[in-house]
Amino acid sequence: MRRVRARRLLATLICAASALATPVSSPAVEGTFEDVSTKIAVKLDDRLSSQDNKKGDVFHFELTGSVILNGIAVGAGTLGHGVVSDVESGTGPKHGSLTLEARSIDLPDGRHFSVGLAPGSLPKNFAYAKDTAFFVISPPPATPEPDATS
Repeated sequence: MRRVRARRLLATLICAASALATPVSSPAVEGTFEDVSTKIAVKLDDRLSSQDNKKGDVFHFELTGSVILNGIAVGAGTLGHGVVSDVESGTGPKHGSLTLEARSIDLPDGRHFSVGLAPGSLPKNFAYAKDTAFFVISPPPATPEPDATS
C-alpha cells in the first residue's frame, strides 16, 4: 500500500515539475497600464486662504513618505506644486472657498511627475493651514472631454 502511494506521489510530482518547466504562451496585453494610479501622501508647505490668495497662485507641498514612480524612488520631503484654480470671496458671515489643483512632483534633478489631486482628499474650504495633509495621485486623473453639444 505504501509503495502505491509513493509511486502516485512521485508521478504527481513529476507531472507538476514538467508543467512548471513547460513554457506557456500568454495572451498579448493590449493597451497600457497608465490607468493604474499611485496614491501619494503629501502635506501643504504654504498657508492658503480665500482672503489672501487669488486664482493662479502657486502653492507647494511635500511628500510625507517615500514612493516609487515609474521605477524611480522618490523620497519623503520631495517637493511638488499646484495652483489655486478658483477663489470665491466670502461676504458677511459667509466664508469664501478655494479650489486647488495639484500639478507635479518636482525632483531635485529637474524631472517632474504629473499629479492630480486625489478625489475627495482635500474638501473645498476657505483656508488651509500649513502642514494640512492630503493625497495626490500619479498619473493625474483624466480630464473629461468637453461636451461638443453644449
